[in-house]
Amino acid sequence: MKFFIISVVLIVLMFGCTAPSQTPSSTTSLSSQNTITVGDVMGKNTVKIGDTVSLDYVGTLDNGTVFDTSIQPVAQQAGLPSRSSYAPFTFVVGSNQVIVGFDRGVIGMKVNEEKTIHIEPPEAYGEKSDNFVITIQTANVTGGENLTVGSTIYANGGANQGRITKIENGTATVDFNHALAGKALNFKLILRSIQ
Repeated sequence: MKFFIISVVLIVLMFGCTAPSQTPSSTTSLSSQNTITVGDVMGKNTVKIGDTVSLDYVGTLDNGTVFDTSIQPVAQQAGLPSRSSYAPFTFVVGSNQVIVGFDRGVIGMKVNEEKTIHIEPPEAYGEKSDNFVITIQTANVTGGENLTVGSTIYANGGANQGRITKIENGTATVDFNHALAGKALNFKLILRSIQ
């Protein structure tokens, strides 16, 4: 019995633990059109947390309305306010410079890759909250006599922006929710560079 066990172990060691001889290659072909490099597998050519990326984007609501873009002809066609310049948007992935869903959406992308992402409100600008809607006396606002529904006012030294939704009996209702709060967002992303 001892001899049989030793023989089995030797056979497994000799034949079962050896792999066919392979020469490492920097490229493994999946098909004639898809190639993966060692750099791709190791994440060197794909976006990861900490990378500085530049990308073009088009942001739309679920109804197709364009609300933001880095591409001038798209902005003009959508009737968005003109910017001083149009260029790819640059940020550091994972540094809280952008909304969570946008940050997560670029991870794994490669240069020149196009991708469309859908972001629900919790990973965008959050849900609308009544806590961000306040009523103020118009007399306490500089230029309060000129306030109109739809006007924008600023609080905390300009850090917070609110929209006046109602004016009545010397008071104004101001909504400090982000304009895109409660809305799902869609982004077409085109990755231009990874640093």
